[in-house]
Order: sequence, then structure tokens, then C-alpha cells
Amino acid sequence: MKIKTWFSIALLTQIASSQAQELPLEKEALIDQHPIISQISQLEAKNSSQFGPFSDLLIKIIINSLLPDGWKGMEIEAKWKANTEVYQAMLAAFPEDSYDYGYRMNVRWKGISRQFEDVYYDDDNFTLTKAGHPLRHRTRYTSSPLAADNSVESLNVAAWREDWQKIQYKSTPYLLGPVWLRHEANDCKISDRKNEELCAETDINAEDVIYGAVEGDVAIAKLKEDHPNFDLYSLHPVMNVHDYRYRVEFIKESENIIETEQGPVTEIVEEEMFELSLDRVTSTILHSGEILSSHEAELEIIKQDFDEETIVEFFALVAKLQIRFGLTPSEANKGDLIID
Repeated sequence: MKIKTWFSIALLTQIASSQAQELPLEKEALIDQHPIISQISQLEAKNSSQFGPFSDLLIKIIINSLLPDGWKGMEIEAKWKANTEVYQAMLAAFPEDSYDYGYRMNVRWKGISRQFEDVYYDDDNFTLTKAGHPLRHRTRYTSSPLAADNSVESLNVAAWREDWQKIQYKSTPYLLGPVWLRHEANDCKISDRKNEELCAETDINAEDVIYGAVEGDVAIAKLKEDHPNFDLYSLHPVMNVHDYRYRVEFIKESENIIETEQGPVTEIVEEEMFELSLDRVTSTILHSGEILSSHEAELEIIKQDFDEETIVEFFALVAKLQIRFGLTPSEANKGDLIID
């Protein structure tokens, strides 16, 4: 796990603050000590009429110097721990079609959480866990009919219908404060209610994929790339994770002028930028029988073909959410597998 220093985090916060007003800055003394900030300040002083707080070129240079190679192909998300009160506050903070931070809120799944069941695999030595490389069999369920409301009581008694199953593998995380960057491999589904994006034309199960029987599966291929000598047949379940997940999309709206015979017409263009997931998690550690419960929050970039400008917006929003709700950055994968 690679973790950047506070200098880099503070720098990204400073860049984000120049794009998003009313963002409180922390560790301001550290910002002033960063050599790149000093260079930018000198350039601004030489020609303040040409340079805003940060030029587009300088932003690109700075971001690419701070982020790992290949970051545009990575999953990028902020991960936090939250107590029950904070979770409930976040659940109520972003109702459907409301506006906050300059985005329109699109509450997914008609405002009702979906259920995820994850089975994590590893060997007896917890090789993948120690490397920060989760391998999991994930199954998603939808309540059908929809649960009466989003309370745990209603969700617990709902009738759940399976949507799909897939195998997912994630590589070494690169941490910038609460933000995780890493490669996620999962390009097909073991099963799907709509028969979409299937790994094989014939019926298969999770073990077929995990033990390498499905040729070309990217999750297992990435695992073998990271661990060339790993024995797939040593894999077995080590943790079960149950998650009720609530999701809200942050939509950016912009105006586009279209010329028609009757004159210019303004249309609203919508772009999905970020997705907030609020999780009620229960983990069962299989080797010890220990059961852990937690509330978690994640903010992920979902924009297609995201770039440096997206990163600036993302870090601005991450900082605002963390400060507003008093969120605690997480340095653990979902479920917090404990190794004795």
C-alpha cells in the first residue's frame, strides 16, 4: 500500500480550493512549504494577467506528478468510516433532484438499498490480504417487490431477487488521504438475470473462475500477474461480507446552445460525475468466527474518460464531504479482515 505525504494531500486540496469556493483549507503551513506551490506563486507574480490561481497546464503537470502511472485506467474512490449518526445524516442530505455543491442529485434504485453478498478468498497464509489485493465473489440482489423503506428492519424482511454474480480482484492501492487509486479487474459476470456480459455461454460457478477453469478471465489473470507463483487451488473463503448499499449520483448540468430555424434553443446536458455509496456492512471472519459491523461511505469517479479537471473537482468534493460530515478516512478494504 502506497501512501502519499501530507504535502501532496495539501497540494491537491489547495488546487481543488482554487476551483471550488468556500472550501476550508487544513494544514495550510504545509501547503506553503511545497516546492511546486512556490514555483506556481512565482509564475503568478510574473504575469498575474495570464495566470489564474493555477493554469490548466500547471494543474496537469502537478496532478500527473502526484498520481501513479496509469491513473486514468484506475478505479478512484474516497473511502471513509462513519458512525450511525453520520451515516443517517448523509442518507438524508441528498434527496432526489436536489442540488448541492453545484451538482444535481440522482438517487439510484428508487431510494431503496440493494443487497450485496461478498465472499473473500485467500490462502492459509493470507497472501492476498497482506498485499492489499482482495479477491471476492460478489452477488447483487434487488428487493422484489421493493422494500417498504430504507430502514434495516424493512430491508431484513424484504424478498430479495438475485441480479448478478461476478469475480472481482483489486491490485495494490495507492492512497492520497482518503482517496484510493487501484486497478480493478472484473469484466464479465458468472450469472446475470438479463444474461448480459456473461463470462461463458455455458453454466459456470464462482469456483470455476477462481480456480482458473474459465480461460481469459481478467480477475484471475491480474492476480497471476501480481502473484506469478500463486497456487489457485490454495484459495478458500476467508470472510463473508453482507452490505446494504444506498447510492446517489452527482450529476453535472451544463447548457448547450443549438441553432434551429426558429432561432437558438438551449438544452440541458447532463453528465454523471461521481457516485456516493452509503453502506451498512456486516463481516464474518471465517477463521475466527468474529462478526464485525460498521457504516462506510465511498465517493467514486464514474465519469467516462475522466481527466485532470475531473480529479480537481473530485478532490474538492472529497474535502467538502469529509469536513462537513466529520468523516474518518479508511485505510482498510471493505470488511476489515483481521489476521491473528
